[in-house]
Amino acid sequence: MRIGQGNLKEILYLVRGMRAFGARRTPKSRLRVAWLLRALQWQRYKTRRDLAQTLPLANGIVIPEDTGYARLRAFEPGFLHSVVESANAHWASFDLEGALKERGGRPFVAQGLGGKLQRNDPILKLALHPSVVAAVSRYIGMVPVIENITIWYSPNDRALENSSQYYHLDGQDVRTVQLFVLLDRVTDENGPLLVIRADESDALAERVQYRKTPGTKRLDDAVVEAAASEVVRFTGNAGDVLIADTDRCFHLGSREGKAPRRVLVIQYYSPFAFVLPHRWDRALPLAHLAARPEFNSTERLVLGAR
Repeated sequence: MRIGQGNLKEILYLVRGMRAFGARRTPKSRLRVAWLLRALQWQRYKTRRDLAQTLPLANGIVIPEDTGYARLRAFEPGFLHSVVESANAHWASFDLEGALKERGGRPFVAQGLGGKLQRNDPILKLALHPSVVAAVSRYIGMVPVIENITIWYSPNDRALENSSQYYHLDGQDVRTVQLFVLLDRVTDENGPLLVIRADESDALAERVQYRKTPGTKRLDDAVVEAAASEVVRFTGNAGDVLIADTDRCFHLGSREGKAPRRVLVIQYYSPFAFVLPHRWDRALPLAHLAARPEFNSTERLVLGAR
């Protein structure tokens, strides 16, 4: 039997591991791989799944199943102001010039904050806020882990082919929730995040048999927007918050514009995500905090405890 080059590549990904293989599958195949990964660590999955059902939804924070995104308006302006101020303080120590020189073909640079945050930092308080954790847990179907907390800076100074400036799904899991906080005023001139509803994205991904491979991971605007009833543009003022599933919702950002953009991003996965290793507690940048006594048992799971 002859094995084509394309099939050989997929076999090699399978040899690398089920997670690497699953990340490249079509939507329905990714679901099957995701369930297998959960089954392989059934007790840990069950613990997180059962706990998620007990966490009370509060403050009107919920991620709708049909849209896969929501603007969050439940927090006091003073709290969000402290989050923005903390992000600005962290940003002041970032070598932006050096990062821009090394960014290569990426449309943005990122300052990772995972190793710098402590219990009293407003950013970590937002990431572990009971209302946020409950909403994300219910939507994902288990208590998640925080993959990282970063500040994204998009200079928006050029168009980059085959980049995240074009519609795509992240392909990190079957559901990945990102919480975005604007750090400056963002208009259409700042290359804002554009998001398509999850149910319409699901239908499109199934129709085109979307896969996260080099030749198929970006879709033309016309293809996506013809399938969408609306395109949500995340514009607004510093402190505005959007929460979205970037594995289900087609999205893009950082397109060429007249001004740069800074966004604080908190990213939640299931610990069984395709992009995480089997021992996720050794890879997550906030996992070192999980052993500290000032965090409760749910918070420790979100930080990365096994």
